[in-house]
Amino acid sequence: MFALTKKELNKFLFSTIGVLFTSIFLGLIGLNLWVIHGGFNIFDSGYASLSPFFDCAPWFLIVLVPVISARSFSEERKEGTLEWLFSKPIRTLELIMGKFLGVFLILFINLALTSIYVGCLYFLVKPTQTLDWGMIIGGYLGLLLLGLLFCSVGVFVSSISKQQTSALLKGVLINLILYIGIDTIRVLEKSSWFLHKFSAKYHYEQVSRGVLESSSVSYFILLTGLLIIGTYLGLEKLRDQPINGKTLFINLGILLGITSIGYLGNQRIDLTKDKRYSLSQISKDILQKIDSKLTIEVFLEGKLPENFQNLKRETSEILNSYKKENKELEYQFISAFKSKYISAKTYDELEQLGIKSLAISREIEGITQTQSLVPWAVIHYNDKSIKVPILQPKLEYSEQENIQFAINGLEYQFSEAIKMLSTTPTKTVGILKGNNQLKDIEIASYLQELRKYYYIQPIVLDTLNPEKTQEKLLKADLLVNAQPKKKFSEIQQFLIDQHLMYGKSQLHLIDKVQIAKDSLFSSPKLTALTWENPSGLDSQFFSYGIRMNTSLIEDFYSEPIMLAKGNANNTQLSSFSWGYSNLSYNNPYHPITKNSTPVKFEFCTSIDTLKSITKKTILLKSSALTRLKKTPSVLDLQEATIDKRRKTFFSKIYPLAVLLENDFKSAYINKVIPFEHKNFKKQTAEGKLLVVSDGDIIKNEIKNNYPLPLGFDPLSKKNYGNANFLIRATHYLLKENALINLKSKNNILPSIDLEHLTRTKTYWKWLCVLFPLVIFWVLTLIANLLRYYRYRK
Repeated sequence: MFALTKKELNKFLFSTIGVLFTSIFLGLIGLNLWVIHGGFNIFDSGYASLSPFFDCAPWFLIVLVPVISARSFSEERKEGTLEWLFSKPIRTLELIMGKFLGVFLILFINLALTSIYVGCLYFLVKPTQTLDWGMIIGGYLGLLLLGLLFCSVGVFVSSISKQQTSALLKGVLINLILYIGIDTIRVLEKSSWFLHKFSAKYHYEQVSRGVLESSSVSYFILLTGLLIIGTYLGLEKLRDQPINGKTLFINLGILLGITSIGYLGNQRIDLTKDKRYSLSQISKDILQKIDSKLTIEVFLEGKLPENFQNLKRETSEILNSYKKENKELEYQFISAFKSKYISAKTYDELEQLGIKSLAISREIEGITQTQSLVPWAVIHYNDKSIKVPILQPKLEYSEQENIQFAINGLEYQFSEAIKMLSTTPTKTVGILKGNNQLKDIEIASYLQELRKYYYIQPIVLDTLNPEKTQEKLLKADLLVNAQPKKKFSEIQQFLIDQHLMYGKSQLHLIDKVQIAKDSLFSSPKLTALTWENPSGLDSQFFSYGIRMNTSLIEDFYSEPIMLAKGNANNTQLSSFSWGYSNLSYNNPYHPITKNSTPVKFEFCTSIDTLKSITKKTILLKSSALTRLKKTPSVLDLQEATIDKRRKTFFSKIYPLAVLLENDFKSAYINKVIPFEHKNFKKQTAEGKLLVVSDGDIIKNEIKNNYPLPLGFDPLSKKNYGNANFLIRATHYLLKENALINLKSKNNILPSIDLEHLTRTKTYWKWLCVLFPLVIFWVLTLIANLLRYYRYRK
């Protein structure tokens, strides 16, 4: 058997056709991934992921594997050597397996040569991130399983064909049918989406994303086994040998038994780094608390575009996982207008209920067609209902990227909604008032999100009756101080200190520098004065271990600002570099900021960390290219129109948000207490304090007296991570670790270090294209030289 395997390897490696097609395979894949701009270009995607390779490789294998396998039996039949093989003391199954292993080993060599791609991404990934090795391993396993199937197809068609060309064409056709034929029939005939489970493409995609399911492995084993049995029957007929029905029946029974176990007792192993495709323990705990019927209606029914079919499939998969955890849960896919829990007959009526439809445009035969979809769900439990947005598209992302983000966030969306339905709030968030903090409408987006989980209570620090104020203050588990502009009095400072010493949590968003922003954007000179804003909390922050500075940070890697350009009759908005619109660099290791998008700051200052017993963690920071503008000073908006030189910025990183927790000592241990206090707390081991050097990060834009989503810029149409950061921070400060851990589950692929890529792109591009080819040619040359010297003797 192994002699036949070796013969297949030699025939391919020492033939012009074999070398040519392997070179074409490696060359075309390399060019598509690293050189040609398009949907498969890894550099264009910006992600340090081999997903584009695993997406395009099957299309090459559909052709490559038949090329490799076409000659395995058809050439033997053409040259008349098959009868000679039949005369040898070798069983038919051994003959088949020898040929099959030879073809598979050639395929394996081709795939192994692409491992240079992994090395390239390893050196190009951002320093703060790592490759998802589970996804890479899953991708290669998927290609090998798909390759097994295609190899069995190739060997089968070769055994029933007398000509290599005929075997090649039959192999390509059957591979296409197995890979996309069933999906195509499903889409054209509007058949049940369940048909996709009979498609090789579906099972390959399951494995290639890093999820190893026994049903998918069984699928490939079953088809591969059936094709090998078919090859066996065909060759036995050529040999004029009687078929042992009993042995055939036993072997077929064993094959069906093994694969049936895999299908019926479907087990899955999530190979991804953060187990992104597995139901977390947090979700399981939430589901275990459901003790009566819970119904989920998903409005993804009917004829859907392919991307939305994937979203529907993934939604069904995760809801199936939910149902396995709790049998009280039921779900169905229906039209939004057939729901039992909402009453609407038009899309306008749906929007009035808070369910926004989504218009999808498709160009078909030169005609643009628009389809309205409702990617929402409604969950009903104990006479209560909640609406769940499955897809929340962002303008800066493509449709495919938005759907990928939606798929990654499905577990959080459903688990969060079920938790909100099945539990009642137990904790209170106090919103400080009375010191010129932001108005309610300016933080309405944050408050609206907060109400889903906690009670909200406005608190004014009344100094006339401080003891009563403290009683009210201590009822708040978290104190939020949003951009105060009036200095806190000594009594107020003491009340805030004691709130922390009683083991409570606080979130302070402080502007150490005030700016006349109206003057900056509307005065004739487009200038504004900056001056220090004394909050009164500096001394106690200092005693806890941090110091807030009064110099504005200008960042080279900032977000652009949208300004009107042109004369009075012809103006248009254009983007200009503005160093005071800072974009944060997030701590990748803390649950508050792990896998989250950057936060947008406006006119922020730095925070110094000092030596103290309190644990300090920097959550947000500036880039490494910054410079400071001292206060007081004058800001000039026209600076945005001047190109900034990189060399004028310094290599220094400044903290923008610092978390302090565990051991705190009161700022009033060695100070006079401003009023008579009976239960003065000197220290605590349970408090948590988060200080952010900009109050604007909690401020939402307002349009037509209506608050816009927090973090959304209506001019640039961009969404920033402000809301995500603040809600995570709130959960963490209130010790609601279940929600924050679920939210911080890895939904974002590791990114390419673009700064490093800019300098070395040409090197990596041609290394990945040429290195596999050179290695293959060198190995082929060595093999041919060894063969030459061996037979010369």
